[in-house]
Amino acid sequence: MSSRSLASRARGFTLVELMIVVAIIGLLSAIAIPNYLRFQMRARRSEGSVNVGALRTGQLSYYGLWGEFASPRSPNPDPHPLDGTRRPWNYSDPDWQMLAFDPDGEVYFQYWTQGGRGAERVTFYAAAITDLDQDGNFACWAFAKPRRDSSGALVFNLQLPENCGDDADRAKLRYDEVHLVTPESHY
Repeated sequence: MSSRSLASRARGFTLVELMIVVAIIGLLSAIAIPNYLRFQMRARRSEGSVNVGALRTGQLSYYGLWGEFASPRSPNPDPHPLDGTRRPWNYSDPDWQMLAFDPDGEVYFQYWTQGGRGAERVTFYAAAITDLDQDGNFACWAFAKPRRDSSGALVFNLQLPENCGDDADRAKLRYDEVHLVTPESHY
């Protein structure tokens, strides 16, 4: 075999071939990165659903012990700018300790729960609110436990937190089920 034919085979890649590879990598990145970001956002949003379910369990346990639902005086973590950033949970707040609700590490959502008083003592809500993508549209996961009046109709007179939707959103609240009251627009 001549040295000339061996040298022609070992030339390398042309500029056109390299540009085609770069274009393919760019195209794959353009498809993959938005999907990855959307996946990340969904994973963050699921925190609210899981923790509202845990708050529900804590409230039902508290009711089993004391015959009424707990009403912490403030949300946790408080203050929380609701901007989708992680904040440390206030483990020392006695109002939240009584619910045996202890999320792991920092949280993206601000959590609220309120129990009824008097005739409403058999009702409560639990809610998680944040604006993960900082677009001004809040995501609010909520659970509502209503009472039944003398006719058997469901009654829920507690007011959900301010950023947990408007009256139309609250009217769609499904009782005894954790669900997304106000989804952020792009999910």
